[in-house]
Amino acid sequence: MTSLKEIQNELIEKTKFLRTFPVHTYGGFSGPWLENHYFNYFISMYNKVPEKELKMVYLPIMWTDIWVYFYYEQRRNPKNLQIIGQQVYERMKEILEYISKYEKEREDLKFYTVIQHDQGKFTFTTVFKDLIFPENLLTFTQSGIGEIPLPLIKDDTLAETIGLRIEDRKYRVSFCGRIDEENDQGGIRRRMDKMARILFGEEYLQYQGDDWKEKMKESVFSLCPRGACNTSFRLYEAIHLETIPIYIYSDMPILPFNKIIPWNLIIICVEEKEINKIGEIIKNMSDREIEERLLMLKFYKRIFTYEFICSFIFNHFVQRIEFKVEEKPKVEDEIKVSEPKIKVIKEDEKKEIGGERINDDEIIEY
Repeated sequence: MTSLKEIQNELIEKTKFLRTFPVHTYGGFSGPWLENHYFNYFISMYNKVPEKELKMVYLPIMWTDIWVYFYYEQRRNPKNLQIIGQQVYERMKEILEYISKYEKEREDLKFYTVIQHDQGKFTFTTVFKDLIFPENLLTFTQSGIGEIPLPLIKDDTLAETIGLRIEDRKYRVSFCGRIDEENDQGGIRRRMDKMARILFGEEYLQYQGDDWKEKMKESVFSLCPRGACNTSFRLYEAIHLETIPIYIYSDMPILPFNKIIPWNLIIICVEEKEINKIGEIIKNMSDREIEERLLMLKFYKRIFTYEFICSFIFNHFVQRIEFKVEEKPKVEDEIKVSEPKIKVIKEDEKKEIGGERINDDEIIEY
């Protein structure tokens, strides 16, 4: 029987061409993005892992870089796109045939991939319209469209930011971004902006410009409406800058890592049809609760980095390791909190204690 490492090594080689497209630029950020980060992380860790600990095979394709290249090349040079597109199609077809071959040989064979694009797992059908992807392909997706949601982060160096004291913040509420039809899913931005202007007056700031980081820091609460998908980069930028996010979503919120992050203690979630309740929620929040939320932001924001997300994917789902946050902060402790401690629990070392699977592994700091 072909080993997982043999299959993985061949897939890394066969997908090489699909990692040659330029790293894309979006929202003033030119990468590297999660798909790029994870491939590099995987390569650095993969050979250190014994064969018996590998549980799945990684499909290392830069889906979003390909999609963005196709999108712009269609406008710039459609003839060239036709040539490149055919090459991508043939390579992808070859890869899927290779996967199908080993699916028949090994019933336990599972694959996974990482996707940033806002169409998530449906990016497959957008780029490769008539190719059939394996049913046992698990997608880690930052848009929430797929099996495993991940944080939609952009520039994670923002996590190094030190937040302002409450008394040094000029605004109660802010929204840093554009308000126009093109960027406004369902009119959410216009409705929330109208609500904030009426209820908060001069305590509300709507800003669009290069100083958005400083403006966001100067606000206690930041409005974070969904974007093209049901989450947004802004949600995690607000967390990094230590301003309490008011996440406005449609139907169901996308909240990754919900087993290790107490989202209800960090952010405020409001469904788009209840935007008018935001003012009441903010005005009824005590200073004590605001301080607690800001402390929790400071504590948990280091989880929303490429380093942690990559380790989460690789360890949790490749080696079947669980993560558990230790030593949550309290306001009265007045301690310096910058990084959560994460207990890493390997599957074959778990013990049942009081209904919870735990063990005495070392604490690893991220």
